[in-house]
Amino acid sequence: LRWLTQGGRRRPMPQGAGERASPSRGAMASKFAALADSEEEGGSDARAPLPAEPQGPAEGAADDDDDGEFLGAFFHNNKASRHLGAIAARDAARRRERREAEAEGVRELAAGVEELELESDEESSQEEGDGPRKRTSKKAERRTQRKQDKAARREQREAGGAGPGDAASADAAGAPGDARAPRGKAKKQKEGEKGKPQRVSEEHAEEGGAAAAGEAEPGEAATASKGKPKKLGKAPRAIDTEADAEKAACADGGVLDARFRKHFLSCPSEIAPVEGCDHVWEIAPGYVPGMRAPARFFADEKIALLCLEEIGQAGGGFLPAVRQLANVATLPGLMGYSLGMPDIHSGYGFAVGSVAAVDLTNPDAVVSPGGVGFDINCGVRLLRTDIKESEVREKKLASLATAIFEAVPAGVGADGAFAPKNHNDLKDALRHGMRWALERGLCWEEDLERTEEKGAMPDADPDAVSVRALRRGSPQLGTLGSGNHYLELQVVDEIFDEEAARAMDLVQGNICVMIHCGSRGLGHQLCTDYLQNMDAAMKKQGISVPDRQLCCVKASSPEGKQYLRGMAAAANFAFVNRTIIAHSVREVFRKAFLRDPKEDLRMDTVYDVSHNIAKQEDHVDPADGKVKPALVHRKGATRSFPPGHEALPEVYRKVGQPVLIGGSMGTCSYVLAGNPQSMGISFGSTCHGAGRRLSRAAAKRELSAPEVLAKLRRQGIEVRVASPKLVAEEADESYKDVSSVVRTCHEVGMSRMVARMRPIAVIKG
Repeated sequence: LRWLTQGGRRRPMPQGAGERASPSRGAMASKFAALADSEEEGGSDARAPLPAEPQGPAEGAADDDDDGEFLGAFFHNNKASRHLGAIAARDAARRRERREAEAEGVRELAAGVEELELESDEESSQEEGDGPRKRTSKKAERRTQRKQDKAARREQREAGGAGPGDAASADAAGAPGDARAPRGKAKKQKEGEKGKPQRVSEEHAEEGGAAAAGEAEPGEAATASKGKPKKLGKAPRAIDTEADAEKAACADGGVLDARFRKHFLSCPSEIAPVEGCDHVWEIAPGYVPGMRAPARFFADEKIALLCLEEIGQAGGGFLPAVRQLANVATLPGLMGYSLGMPDIHSGYGFAVGSVAAVDLTNPDAVVSPGGVGFDINCGVRLLRTDIKESEVREKKLASLATAIFEAVPAGVGADGAFAPKNHNDLKDALRHGMRWALERGLCWEEDLERTEEKGAMPDADPDAVSVRALRRGSPQLGTLGSGNHYLELQVVDEIFDEEAARAMDLVQGNICVMIHCGSRGLGHQLCTDYLQNMDAAMKKQGISVPDRQLCCVKASSPEGKQYLRGMAAAANFAFVNRTIIAHSVREVFRKAFLRDPKEDLRMDTVYDVSHNIAKQEDHVDPADGKVKPALVHRKGATRSFPPGHEALPEVYRKVGQPVLIGGSMGTCSYVLAGNPQSMGISFGSTCHGAGRRLSRAAAKRELSAPEVLAKLRRQGIEVRVASPKLVAEEADESYKDVSSVVRTCHEVGMSRMVARMRPIAVIKG
């Protein structure tokens, strides 16, 4: 009827159609008359019930009422039609009454919830003996009991009492509350019954839970009603066994806090620290089906805890970094181990902080774009100066930071002032790298010598880069970008290795400039293009992987060679990009201090190193001890060649390659040097930064951008950001402790600490 009446109003009846329409209207009137007669005989209760109305006032509520009134006016010419109009008006009135009743019910429900919350607040704040205690539900009592237990344990720890794992001491100290079953209908273990482990609550597990024989895996549902959890690898083992005691004893001397112990003992049996090796963990084959070799990651107790906690967060498309390391170990041609640096966190296909070398003498060896990442040749360049911190403060640090922010475009889609003239000019930059910038007076000859691969990757082929990637990258040369990219003014805060610091010309108290960026939209588009192409090629080559994001092809195939040539071209773009940014900074310093950047300020490049790249290098195969050509994927990992390596410039041959490690926003950065042990431990690799601890979404939920900016200003750090909303994502709370990451690499032997840098100005996209 609604369709009929609305159609009658919206579409006028065509001329001459009256005769055809009359029988239809007459038939409907007869039908309505019959309905009216049946209602008079059987009453209104004979009508079918109305469908349930939506909760709350719907958008079309007013239209329903209008329809009822319109029906009465439309059928006013006969008795049946008048009766129908009355029915429609009555139904509209009923709907209005129903909506009003529902709205009143919602208001009453809200008032009831508010009353319950007030009662709960009064009960939680009411102390014992202050009058008659109101009757509360069991749920509220449990909630109050949990708060009291947590507060008691916190006070006990602060007072230096019994440790959280000492149940007897906790009882002696009077810690309230017994072990409670988790939410849900968990069955209690019968007295005297054996072989059925009882699940315990998280609070009881942290207190020691000696009576429990097993624990739930992190991320597992606490009740049986939610179904079986999805496990990675084998099921968790019982807690109190001799094997677990031995396993715990080999991790940091057996001194484990309760939180670490809980996650450590509930993780799959294939994950364990390597006995006799500090900060080295191994994932044995079998954790993921098809693993061709073990996987290893380097972590102290604090970092290992984050990795183990992440295992429990698996699900919904998210793969923990540990699982991704094991997935990489399934790739054909893998040499040695799949490796994870201390700053490891989940990424696309490969975890960020991964190193994977494949044996190029093996015809099945593969190359994977996921092992390089979307931001090809994202890296760091460090400029040193002869300027003291006091001189910068006198020259008004704020104005200097603003001048750099204006000279170096930052933010999503930012365009630079050094765009190539045309695509041919851009292709020359992709082919020749920093030599292209040198010919245009945008850098110095010394800059090339102190850049990885001398600023130009071999075999770069601009023709392997799509037109769309060229269009995206053309206007972005000399721009910082967004995300975790930054430009910082830093002070050399502390020297750890005097000899290496002298070789790098780092002087305590002097100003340095650290630049962190990559290949911008060009690299991202190139990676996207080849991921799409490789998906089909991988099937033709008969390669199967446990995760589609590990898309790969044989390195010796035409598709593999083409990707490597295109990747090299994108890497050269990134070298040129950082070169132009450095040129812009030097010009800002020239104007600010009225001195020549080269002769007076000595703004020399310390080094420029990549941490997103795949390169052919010679390494010893751990399987047979022979030196073989290898394709080393480094994603979120930095090359760390030892002293004497032929790839290093002459000035660093005695001390090893400089390694530039950027901290999170507002925290220290580090300069490291390569160690001889790095070649055998990690294929000449080390960490690249702090490594994310929180996802970007979680950081935005937990942190406030204005508070982060205010904290930085209280520390005396000038901040210039193009997108203030992104500040929370890059706050230091979103990242691991960079000092812990660097110290782990130092103690393992992958690199050694040279200097620590303290930020005084931050420019971000």
